[in-house]
Order: sequence, then C-alpha cells, then structure tokens
Amino acid sequence: MPTKKDELELRIIKLPGRRVKQARFPLVGIGALFVIGCIGAVPPKSPKEALHSADLAVAKLLENARASEAPPSRVDTQTNGSNVVTFWYMSHPAIGTALETTPPASDTFALKALFIGEDDAATQKLIVAVAAGDLPDVALVDRSLVPMLFDAGRTRALDAILSAELMRDLRDEARADYTYRGQLIGLPADGYCSVLFCSRPLTGDAPPKNWVFFNAHSNAYQLTTTSKRGRKHGAYPFLEALWSTGGDVVQSGTPGLATPEALRALEFVTLATGGTARSEQVAFQDFLDGVCAMTVASSRYIARANAAGLDYVVAPVPGETGPISRRSNVAVVVFAREMGAPTAAIAAFLDWLTGSEVYTETAAINGNVPIRKSAASVGLVPVGVADAYQSGRNTPLIPQWAGAEIEVERAIAEAYAFEDLVRAESRGKVPQTP
Repeated sequence: MPTKKDELELRIIKLPGRRVKQARFPLVGIGALFVIGCIGAVPPKSPKEALHSADLAVAKLLENARASEAPPSRVDTQTNGSNVVTFWYMSHPAIGTALETTPPASDTFALKALFIGEDDAATQKLIVAVAAGDLPDVALVDRSLVPMLFDAGRTRALDAILSAELMRDLRDEARADYTYRGQLIGLPADGYCSVLFCSRPLTGDAPPKNWVFFNAHSNAYQLTTTSKRGRKHGAYPFLEALWSTGGDVVQSGTPGLATPEALRALEFVTLATGGTARSEQVAFQDFLDGVCAMTVASSRYIARANAAGLDYVVAPVPGETGPISRRSNVAVVVFAREMGAPTAAIAAFLDWLTGSEVYTETAAINGNVPIRKSAASVGLVPVGVADAYQSGRNTPLIPQWAGAEIEVERAIAEAYAFEDLVRAESRGKVPQTP
C-alpha cells in the first residue's frame, strides 16, 4: 500500500449504489470492498501503453501470489449452544427492506442482524473484525474478499451447510460465480447486473445489441439533440467491453491486458463516452435529466428510473458482437467461528436470505433477479434484465483480483488523461509535443 511519501491520492473503489468520492473516470464497474486504490493524478498514456503497463503490474501480482501461497489454517468450528445467527450487513435495497418489513420468524434460528454502516464504514468495521477475530456468523462482503477470506481459513465452504434442496434450487449462474477450487464458498447477495438504460423517446423500443448498432444510435442522437449539454453516451464500463471481445484481465492464471482484445475494448470505451469520463452515478443522473440518451448502470437503478416516471427501456450491455453484462459482486459468506451458531441454524437463515421474503415481487420489478430457480417472482423481472443476467458473467474469483482491479482502474485513468491531452493539443491549449 502507498504511504504519504508517495503523495498519491487515495480513492475508494465503489460498490453498487455507493457514493463515489472525486471520481474522474468511469470505474471498471463495481469495485472492491476492502480496496483502497492509489489512483491519483496519472500521466497520460495511449491506450496501448496504459494497458501494457497494467499487464506488467498484474503479472507481478500473480507472480508474488504464487511465491507466497500457503495452505490455510482453518478454525475448528464449535457451536455456542444457541440458535442465534449473527448477521452483518451494509446498505442493500432488497435485504435492508426485508429485514425491516418481514424479518424472519423461525423455530430453527433467531436472528441478530447488525447494520454496520454505509459502505466505507462497513468496510472499516469488517477489516477490524477480521483482524481481531470478532466475526459474525454470516455477512455481506465484496466479491473480491471471498477467495482471500477462504484461503485465509476465515470462512467456510457452503456445500456442507446448505440443504440439498437449496443447492439444487440455486441457479447455475449463482453456483458458477462462487465455485472456487471445486467448492461453493459464497452466494450472490442479489441478482442485480449491469444493463443499458435507453430513453424510449430518443432511442425507440429496440436497444442496440452490439457496438455497430450502439454507434449508430449514438450518432443519431448526437445529430438530433437540441440540448447544449447533450452527449453521445453516459457511462460504458471497460470490463463488459473487454469480456465482449473475448478477453479478460486474467486468463488461465496469466494477465490478458496486453492483447488486441483489451486494446479494442479500451479504445471503444473512450470513443463511446466521447472521451469524457463519468462515474455510474453521475452518468445515471444525466440520463434522468435527459442529458444523455443511453447509459450503462446496475439494474438496481431501475427503482430510481421508475420513481422518476421515466419512459425508458433496459437491455443487456451491447458488446462487440452481442450482449454482455456483469453480475453483482456483493456476496454472502459464512465465517468460521470458534463458538458460532449451529450449522442447522445458519442453513435455515440462508434459506430465508435466498427466499421469497427477500426476492419479493417488488424487488424483481426493480431489477433483482432471483437466484433460486423456484422463485415465484422470476416472471416479474424486466425482460432486458433477465436477458442481461443470463448473458452476464463476473470477475475472476481469485485472491489477486482486488489488486488487479486497481491496475485496470489506473490504465483507464491514463487513457482518459491521454484523450484530454489530445483534445487540448488540437485546440492549441497546450504546447505541441515535438
């Protein structure tokens, strides 16, 4: 981690729905809890140069991790003789609402739910708790933490905790996203995913399905808009663009940023956003205000669009050749405690947490895809969101992801700084480079 001597501005990578502090560029997506990045002022670099530097940095992360691998020391779990399940959670629209309106009533367990603050405060509390060993039975954490906690022996595999019925009922995507070294080590906390929001009056009923149609929509809006502040697009995340080209940040244990696929993705993202970076939150507000016709954001923003009475459609993010999406990275983990709740009580709570009391009809209408196949509310999920969830994927479930994501963020910032420099030079506002 950087020190004050490095004179680098610390930035908090955002979670879905969290406030971004001083964001100047569109984040890769929903960033890592527990990660404080050193992305301050960066030198301008061409997309190719920025990606090459990031690729070298990610390679170093992977190399260091391989050199320091050691088997985890698991805590021997013992029950405390009580059926009370301690649950820590941060801000979450579906889970928070369920706990307030329909808290669980069960003969198998009693729940002690603790709201540990908004995202930044929750992060700090969790860090302290992990260091002190004063942990809950179950908690919401960022996906990037899940393999690190498991490798450190702090969390338990869920295969032996969940009932056979619940295991069979989980959607394939939910199981695949959290299967690590052959074990299920977490669950998705929700079924939100990234989608393309389109203003129906401006773009019509047929959202673009790939980059060719996306550019056509963008150019058409640019020609017809009467807004002096009108822009081609709000936000378009790099990760979805990269995945749609067939690339990834890490592929089969090796970095994948110094590739033609990554270059195409970054060049497209800077072009699609007009070289002007916007965070997800700022871009979505622009969308609500009619400043831009399209923007990519989490499906959890559907509630805001509905509340605003907006006439809009949602669809999967248009990738290079077809639809793509990123599924939510808020996870549920079970901690290994020396004196925790009985496994049966934890299993019953997880059954509630993944059931109809949380995945309500309202939650489905507002973009939360149920992670259980049998959910009655699945038919109420907007078609565009359901399609996005099915065509989506998630970040690599590797302990090094948090650090790798910082390097990707840095590369994006450098590429946008390069765009700023090019524009400034074209206007004669900075000396031309010889």
